[in-house]
Amino acid sequence: MKISSQLLHTSYANHSSTKEPAFIEIWETLEKYQDTYHEVLKRNNLWPDKYYWPFDALHTNTRVWEYPFVINGINETKGPNSAKKLLDIGSALTFFPQFMTDCGYEVTCVDIDKQLVEWANEIIKSSIFNEGASVFKKPISEFIQEDVSVLDVPDEYYDVITNISVLEHIPFTKMPVILKNIHRKLKHDGVFVCTLDAYISGDRTSEHMPLTHDELKQFMDMIMEHFELLQPLSLVGVDNLITNSSYPFSRQKNEKKDDDFVWRTKRALKYFMNEQYFVDRSIQWTALGFILKKK
Repeated sequence: MKISSQLLHTSYANHSSTKEPAFIEIWETLEKYQDTYHEVLKRNNLWPDKYYWPFDALHTNTRVWEYPFVINGINETKGPNSAKKLLDIGSALTFFPQFMTDCGYEVTCVDIDKQLVEWANEIIKSSIFNEGASVFKKPISEFIQEDVSVLDVPDEYYDVITNISVLEHIPFTKMPVILKNIHRKLKHDGVFVCTLDAYISGDRTSEHMPLTHDELKQFMDMIMEHFELLQPLSLVGVDNLITNSSYPFSRQKNEKKDDDFVWRTKRALKYFMNEQYFVDRSIQWTALGFILKKK
């Protein structure tokens, strides 16, 4: 995949990035891979019916920008097809860890959700990774249940640590410890590729919602204690932001009906309502991305 120069100079998710040929090339690669990932798991009865996070992660809100940003950032700093160690924080059951494994990385995933970890380990141990049985080269190395504020994995071990819209859903008071842990787990030349959601308008109604302007400023101050900003070159916002209500690449044109779609939607609604995730529709947020080198 080509490196997108537009993505490397943009801190905020921006519609203009999605029009660049290099971005589209990355996007189409990821879209095709996610479709294959879901198809293989469903065909082998490995996709849990009771999965309560977005099934189609790539087309959800500002993730349409975040996944290409992260892949682009890794390729820029570490090169594609690298035989390196990667730690992904808050993985859930997205396609991303398996994609990076197939790109040559040794991938470890951490998630605090016990049920997600159980489902992920069923996939890892399944027969789809037997020789000749799958399009995937091998399973991810390990999927462990872990609180990122503890992060009990080896120190100075990982070449890359990724966070794709996870940290903003953790109580902000834990952030200093979390960032210190991430710094400690990276090798001396390691890279932290981070995306997160931040409010454009509205106030936080739950500790699990996007960061406020004040929190974002505090977050960046904490980041700079441990990391050097490689990309973007500045944190200046831009017009025409991708937001939770304006994201591109809708799949309505080829959306497939799912027999248990209504059931899964009701379950997801119940889950999120219990966690107070829903806010007034007028409240908007966007995504930001940073490529950081360990100091």
